[in-house]
Amino acid sequence: MRQPRLRLAVLLCVAAVLAMLLWAQIDTTRALTITPNAIDFGDVTLESERGRQLTIRNRNQQPALVRIAADCDCVVLSQSELRIPSRSEATVDVSLNRMTGDRREQWYTFLESELEVTTVTEDGAHARSIPIRAKFFEPYAVDQAACQINGLATELEKQPIPFSAAVPEAGQPEIGQIPSFVESVEVNWNEEFTAGELLVTLKRDTPPGFHKGQIEMRLASPSETLSQPCLVALEARVHAPYHFHPGAAYLGGLLDVESETVTIEGIPGVDCSIISITSDSERIRLEQHDGASFMAHRTDDQAFGSQKSSIIHVAIDVEYTIDDIPLTVKENYPVYVTFENEGDTQ
Repeated sequence: MRQPRLRLAVLLCVAAVLAMLLWAQIDTTRALTITPNAIDFGDVTLESERGRQLTIRNRNQQPALVRIAADCDCVVLSQSELRIPSRSEATVDVSLNRMTGDRREQWYTFLESELEVTTVTEDGAHARSIPIRAKFFEPYAVDQAACQINGLATELEKQPIPFSAAVPEAGQPEIGQIPSFVESVEVNWNEEFTAGELLVTLKRDTPPGFHKGQIEMRLASPSETLSQPCLVALEARVHAPYHFHPGAAYLGGLLDVESETVTIEGIPGVDCSIISITSDSERIRLEQHDGASFMAHRTDDQAFGSQKSSIIHVAIDVEYTIDDIPLTVKENYPVYVTFENEGDTQ
């Protein structure tokens, strides 16, 4: 009888030790609980409640340091670091500070983010993630395709960008900041259909090139839950008010071959001239005839080496005047060069 009892006592001791080890493991990794295990704001409109609460309970026998970080700046925490005594709990407020996401033509955009909660105790650090989800209903939906405009700066006047109000209480927007290359943005509002157009006018002296900026659309009566503006991404490709004849210079054949005269010509009402013309290549020599034309010449054949052809870009400083405002633009003009020695012509 003694042997079975001894075996039973040993088994009970082993079970007790295993239980203590298991409890220690639970105590260090699971004794700190977080509720809820996910935050879903649901459908977020202008007047939606944007606050949630995270409860953290420390069931450990020792205090815990808790650090919380969000991977999106649209998520606001009442505190990002807190110390929770043993057998205590604390709460953290989680809120959304603005509409977020890409500005597209649909009414809504999805937010999928997460909080990383790190617990630091004497036994080490443990981290877990809390998913955050929301479906934002934008106060305004903008036709993003219409936000890409192109043409001469002098002709880009009152370019329409259609938009609609996602909810009736949004009302007619007010315009906040506009890009530096934009002269004005007017709002053409249709109260009956809660829709309208942004009428964008570029500054007439906007230099040629690609310009990007944002237009702020503010609510006329901002609510407490939405004070940030909607941002409309505007892209403008401004054409040059002049052109070159021909569109590219060609130098080919033997050394005595030179390009025809290259002339710059402004559109009606725009006077332009060439201020300077330079090339960092030894393969061509530039000769400026007057303020509006130049010619390119081939130089020593040895400068080409074994190459049969090449493209050289000539830097040209162009000056032109719009509305009595002088503007200077640097242009790159292509010169196509081909090499041919006398033996090739036989």
